[in-house]
Amino acid sequence: MSGSPHEEEFDSLLDEKPLVIEVQGGVFNRLKGCASRTAFICCSVSLNIALAVTILFLLWMPERQITLGCGTSIVEAQQQGCTYDQLTLRWLPQTCSRVGLREYLDANSPTGWKYWLDNEGTMPVQNISTYMNGTALYTTEREHLTHCAYQLIRAADGLNKRGAVDTRARDFAHNHHCAMRLLGAAMESSRLDEITTFVHNAFGTCIVER
Repeated sequence: MSGSPHEEEFDSLLDEKPLVIEVQGGVFNRLKGCASRTAFICCSVSLNIALAVTILFLLWMPERQITLGCGTSIVEAQQQGCTYDQLTLRWLPQTCSRVGLREYLDANSPTGWKYWLDNEGTMPVQNISTYMNGTALYTTEREHLTHCAYQLIRAADGLNKRGAVDTRARDFAHNHHCAMRLLGAAMESSRLDEITTFVHNAFGTCIVER
């Protein structure tokens, strides 16, 4: 027995309800999928930006310097593995550059460079490495100029390699002093006005350390 028209319409609506729910569920799933993809994209972009900022920071970060010392006495220096560097008249860590030392020592071989405790040369120094920090020592102009030449070479080598060099090699005032002392000695040469040198023009470059 068939029902009334109203009952048939109601039954029809009941039959369509799962379809409506299914459609709504599909829309919800699609919205959920879109939200997940959006969140993933946002996270990926954020991570990439963070990575880029970190790389730029590392590239622009000033060079970090580590200072190595040798204590305040010969005993402490030896205990820390330091060795005496006659070019700088200092105990230095083993990792510190010794560029120029051999050439400096060979420049006055076989007698070696001489030092005195007085400027009259009456009190010779037997072993310069045994004298305490701050001891006033005297030497010759030849030694001074040779020291300056190889100290500047060490400074240039340290700048080129960005390696471990002593504080004298990094000290502008000392390097300026050495350069002026060498220039002063050179200006006393009798060949200053002779045509002995040729030079080249060139397009140079500038290296910026970061």
